[in-house]
Amino acid sequence: MTLRFPILIAILLFPLSLIAGGFEAGEQTSIANGRGGTGVVSKTDASAAYFNPSMLAESEGFNLTLDVNFLNQNLTFQRDPLVTKLGRTEFDEIKNEKSFFPIPFIAASYDFDTDFFAMGFSLFGPHSYGKSCLTEVVDGECITEKDNAARHMLIGNDLLIVFAMLDAAVAFEAPGGTFLIGAGGGIAYQDIKELDLIVDQVSPPRGEPYTENPNFQGRFAIRNATDLVPAYNFGISYISDSGFRIGFSGRPALNWNPRGEFKIQLPDGIKDLVTVSDSEIEIELTQAGSYRLGLGWFGGTHPYDNRKHLYDFEVNFVYEDWGKVDTFKATPNAELVFLETPLSLNPVFQNKSYRDTYSMRLGGSYAVSNFFTILGGGFIETAAQTSAFTNADFVSWERYSGSLGLTYDITDFLNFTVSYTHIFSPDRKVSNGKIFQQVPLSECVGPDYSAPQCTTPGTPPGTSQNEGEWTTSSQVISAGIQVHFQ
Repeated sequence: MTLRFPILIAILLFPLSLIAGGFEAGEQTSIANGRGGTGVVSKTDASAAYFNPSMLAESEGFNLTLDVNFLNQNLTFQRDPLVTKLGRTEFDEIKNEKSFFPIPFIAASYDFDTDFFAMGFSLFGPHSYGKSCLTEVVDGECITEKDNAARHMLIGNDLLIVFAMLDAAVAFEAPGGTFLIGAGGGIAYQDIKELDLIVDQVSPPRGEPYTENPNFQGRFAIRNATDLVPAYNFGISYISDSGFRIGFSGRPALNWNPRGEFKIQLPDGIKDLVTVSDSEIEIELTQAGSYRLGLGWFGGTHPYDNRKHLYDFEVNFVYEDWGKVDTFKATPNAELVFLETPLSLNPVFQNKSYRDTYSMRLGGSYAVSNFFTILGGGFIETAAQTSAFTNADFVSWERYSGSLGLTYDITDFLNFTVSYTHIFSPDRKVSNGKIFQQVPLSECVGPDYSAPQCTTPGTPPGTSQNEGEWTTSSQVISAGIQVHFQ
């Protein structure tokens, strides 16, 4: 094969960017969303299975939680001008063109007429950035733009992750209070319905600098890459008779291996010369585990429902082990024939260099009348992505949030909650970007890029894609009902 058609391999050996560190924004359920994402020791309904399954043992009778959360991510990127031997290229600012999308949460629990045991079932999707489009949307589709500033990172995606969990909890008498323990398991399902990006990097002659030539580009699209993996969670808690509570819960990391199909939109001068069959893709990626420590104080008696407290205050500390994610790997499984010559496709890697994340979340509630309870809170969270690894796929910068909510007790067995969270992140100016497009014809290969052909050991070939000015913020609107029968 000659270097006249390097785009062909560049499209097939694409840089995968899927799930980023700290890709969950906000928290599940309308009540937790309104109180800064806390819930480790305050959840005593069916949704406890998500926050801390041991607290299910505090639930009474039958409980049903039906929630829907709407997440919107604002993202803008003004890429710095690119100066190459072809000249100076200016880029327009890009932004996410998709708006709010729904994330449901369904949970039910029952105590089997005991005061020491309960079971719960939950079905939910995490607050991931499930839909995005960084180009213009036409008839609901993200179109291809040759000069889009983020085209080598992402055009658009549609990602679905669903957990189905069954949990159980028991309670024991303990000195000065009650000790609770719970655990559960289930399945997690992932479907990469769409993930599109542009690859147009041509491998230059040896010794020549890399350029980005928009005349050599193609659109790569992943469709319906799915996987099903086991998921587990656990929790322990102590509830004192005086009103103090402490709890710890966790969900270990998930190792995903979705498989699906990929489609190639080749330039006009190449597509008639190429035959591609068995167009399958296999992806290897990790979703970090999440671990929570909660402390709370609960006092008084609700003026309408004596099962509830008048007020509470809770602090949660959350740790996610994203630091174990260094690279993502994608392995094409396809037969490619160019002018009757078969070509081999090797696995490719994209460096992520994530860091573990830590957050502190504060929240509380106060019953202001027989029927209304106000909620409030906020959180601060560290970044999984350093500035140099800022990417358009999913955003995990430093985060700061404020939340408000209101619960209306319609009857003694039914209440309705609505809440809002705004998530702020400081703007970023990236001047030493570490996100590069893949250059598959280069002999400088991943995952460590330590070959003698690498100009800078440890650095991929190509040009930096993420240098410039970035802004982001998110909003979560949530509404839900809780049903309780003693």
